[in-house]
Amino acid sequence: MRRPEDIGAFLAEHSDGRVIGQMPAMFGIAVTPAEAEFQRRLLAAGHTGSYLALLGLAATLTFDAGEYFHTGEQNRRDLSEWHGYHRGLQTALACLVMHETGSNPRQAALMVAEHTETLIRCRWANRPAKGGG
Repeated sequence: MRRPEDIGAFLAEHSDGRVIGQMPAMFGIAVTPAEAEFQRRLLAAGHTGSYLALLGLAATLTFDAGEYFHTGEQNRRDLSEWHGYHRGLQTALACLVMHETGSNPRQAALMVAEHTETLIRCRWANRPAKGGG
């Protein structure tokens, strides 16, 4: 099995996305200072790099979905399928939160929703909180 440093070096060499610590920036999205701080807080709270990577994917799917689907029957079917993938990803994240924190399913789902919203806010407005804090 490879060490995390080896994996990070491999990703840096063979990916267009930057590597932050041991975790690749999802889809080459630039990490804002607010996002980096939010990631540090999640890691300090006991979440894993795997959770951060999946959360980054969930935030990307949530934030960018409207750009890919416009009108028409085929697009509605595609959007429905997209939402299915997103829901599955949110469920996987909730399961990971339950495993990492011992939360119950409701707490985990709420935590994932809050983290996804916060990460989107970090990327969009470079602010981790609604009030700018």
